Amino acid sequence: EVDEISDLLSQDEAIAELKNVFEIPTKMKLERAQLTKSWDYILQRQWSFSWTVTEKDKGGESINASVDARTGDVLHYNYYRWPANGDKKPKIKYKKDQLQERAEDFLLKYQPERFKDCRLEEVEQPALPLAEKEEQASSSFNWVRYVNHIPFPQQGFSLTLSAETGAIISYNMIWSHHDFPAPDRVIGQADAERLALGSSPLVLEYLPL
Repeated sequence: EVDEISDLLSQDEAIAELKNVFEIPTKMKLERAQLTKSWDYILQRQWSFSWTVTEKDKGGESINASVDARTGDVLHYNYYRWPANGDKKPKIKYKKDQLQERAEDFLLKYQPERFKDCRLEEVEQPALPLAEKEEQASSSFNWVRYVNHIPFPQQGFSLTLSAETGAIISYNMIWSHHDFPAPDRVIGQADAERLALGSSPLVLEYLPL
């Protein structure tokens, strides 16, 4: 275990890597710092941090983030602001296509090699009345990782951006290193359906409710 952690970033180094990507306001206080194993990939170690600030008559803000303790990659970032009583409804300044462009620019800047191996997947947005569709406070986008032109839907990038400020308020990257088997001998969908249905074809039946 000592050998496993010998090459890890220190807490200060991990925070420095995070600040290279996301701004952490100086007024915010670091409330928690923790070095743990990843829930998804036990060989991955990550630093997790939490900052908060509360100002009288101004509400408060919090940031939660995690950083890969070996590579310095930002794995997770979430910004949340709770308004003070009487705050006005935020003004929507950015449309969805503008926010998507900002998200793509961000990934091209900070994760260009990984981003080129991803494809945009439509994110289901909650159904809203027609009158409210143009007033969504944020938009979310999800890019799925592809390996050998095959989707790896558990991995990739997901981002949510504020329609008020255009800033990223949620960011997640899930990415791991594996030896992927070559798909050379994998049969196509049509052949798979023919083999599966050949011995058990689909038939029309009545079933009781």
